[in-house]
Amino acid sequence: MKKIFVMVLALCLALTVLPAAAEDFAGTWYAVAAGVTLGEMTLNADGTVVVDYYDEKMEGTWSADGDAVNVTIEGATLELAWNGTSLYSAQIYYLFLRTPGQVTADQLNAYTEDGTLPEGIDKDTMDGILQNVNALYSAFEQAAETPEETEAPAETGEEGKTAVEDGLVLSTLKENFLVRDQYGTKRAFYIAVLQNNSEVKLYLDNASLKLLDASGTEFAESGFFYPSGSKWLEPGETTLVGMQVDLQEGSEAANYKAEIPAEQPGRYATEDVSLEITGVELALEEGAGSYGQQGAWVTVTNNGSEPLAGFEIIAAFEDADGMPWGLETVTVYSDKLPAGSSYSYWVSLDRDVKEYCEANGITLTQVETYAWKEIRD
Repeated sequence: MKKIFVMVLALCLALTVLPAAAEDFAGTWYAVAAGVTLGEMTLNADGTVVVDYYDEKMEGTWSADGDAVNVTIEGATLELAWNGTSLYSAQIYYLFLRTPGQVTADQLNAYTEDGTLPEGIDKDTMDGILQNVNALYSAFEQAAETPEETEAPAETGEEGKTAVEDGLVLSTLKENFLVRDQYGTKRAFYIAVLQNNSEVKLYLDNASLKLLDASGTEFAESGFFYPSGSKWLEPGETTLVGMQVDLQEGSEAANYKAEIPAEQPGRYATEDVSLEITGVELALEEGAGSYGQQGAWVTVTNNGSEPLAGFEIIAAFEDADGMPWGLETVTVYSDKLPAGSSYSYWVSLDRDVKEYCEANGITLTQVETYAWKEIRD
C-alpha cells in the first residue's frame, strides 16, 4: 500500500493544469484523495518547498506566477491552479487542501494489514475509502502506462447527447448528475449509459467532468472515468460510465459539462470482451447481502470453453424511470467461473446512495448491469 501512495503522489510532478485565481499560498498543503491524506506539501515563505510523506522527503522551489503556483522539484515543474479552496490539477484526481483528509495513509495501511480502525470510523466507512483509493490508483496506473496520443476532440451535440467525430457516433442514452455526501466529503457524481451507434469499434479513452458555479465559471474538473464499465465498444454495444469531483466547503455546483469523445481504438487500447448477464435480483431490504449490506445479486454465465477469472461487473441502481442514482463495481479476481456454468455475485450499494435516495424521495426499483473481461496480450 505504501508503494501505491508514493506512486500516486509522485505522478503529479510530471503533470500540468490550467490556472485559476491566486492568493497567499505559503504554508502547509495536504494531498487528499478519497478522504485519505497522501502526504504534505509545505510552501515556505522563502520560496523553498518540501514534499513529505512516510519516511521520504523531496525538496525544491516554488513561486506564485499570477494565477498559478509553480512547484519545481528535481528539475520537474508542476503548475497548480487555485479554485478558491484548493490547489488542483485536471489530470490528477486528488486535491491540495489546507486541511487533512478523513484518515491518513498510515491509518489506511494499518486497516488493510490487521483491520485496525481509526478512532470514530466504522468498518463500512473504511471499506468504502479503501475501495475508492484502489480505484483511484488503478486509474492513475492506466493513465501512466498508456502513451499519450494526439487526436482531434469530438464535437458534442447541442444537448450533449451524442458525440460525433469523423463518422463515429457515441450516444448518451441516459445520464444523471447529482451532488451528495460520500464518506463525509461533498462530491459531485455523473453517471451515464453510452452506446456505440457507429459501424466500427469505439474505445473510451478520454473524459472530462467540469463543475460550474452560478455565474457559469468552471471551478473544478475531473479527467477520469471513475468508475467505468467496458471501454471497448462493438457496434451497438452499451456500457456504463461514471465521473466524480470533490467539492470543498463553501462551493456549489450550479451546472456541469460532461464531455466523452467518440474515438477509435489506438494501438495501445486494451480490448474488452463482454460477458453474459443471466440474472439480476435487487436486494435493498436490511441485511440482504454480505455483512448486512444492501445491493444486488448479479448472475454471470461463462459461455466459453475455459474457466473464467479476472472479470468485472458494473451495476447502475435506477428508479422506475430508469434514471441511475448509484454506480457500483465488483472485480472477480482469482475465483474461477467454470466453463458452461453460472454464479451469482454480490454488488453492494453504497449506503450514502441509499440515504440520499431516501432523503430525496427516490425509490430504487431496478438494476442495469454489465460484465466484461479485459484482454491483455
